[in-house]
Amino acid sequence: MAESPQVSDRSIPGLDSIIDQLARINAAVSISLVLVLHWCLFWITNGADKWFNGEFFYGVRFTSALEGQLLPAIGVSTSLAEPMAIVVGIAEFGIGLLFALTVVLFVTRHRHRFNLALLSINLSVINFLVLSFGAVIFGARDALNNNGIFLAALLASWIIVNHIRKQEQDA
Repeated sequence: MAESPQVSDRSIPGLDSIIDQLARINAAVSISLVLVLHWCLFWITNGADKWFNGEFFYGVRFTSALEGQLLPAIGVSTSLAEPMAIVVGIAEFGIGLLFALTVVLFVTRHRHRFNLALLSINLSVINFLVLSFGAVIFGARDALNNNGIFLAALLASWIIVNHIRKQEQDA
């Protein structure tokens, strides 16, 4: 009986070149640190947006969307909009602070930096899954589309950070 050919990561055309380029970039500037810093700023500004409802900078006006469209669509009192926005904002801001701690760990090259980065990314995925579930309930297709894009970006971030973690462990 003939064995089926084994597919490895390196069998994809052009992947060697991409991995080599990423390794050179990572040697100059920590790609993991850049990703963690990005998600830190993303979550802190996103959480703050829930408290300020997009008044001080361009934001999604989460509370206004809940009051004007989403809660009435399912027959729920609009008086819940502000408390819901505060709870979501606290969760997002908390994730942002966790990423901020991760930035500090990367700058100081702490041995648990990758573990905290992956945990922060996992919590971000859970948050987006909860928000996606809400978007399905509310019938907010645009929000569901945006959440899907962010989930894909988080998946890419997780893959990259985990790959770099494994490289550093093997070195």
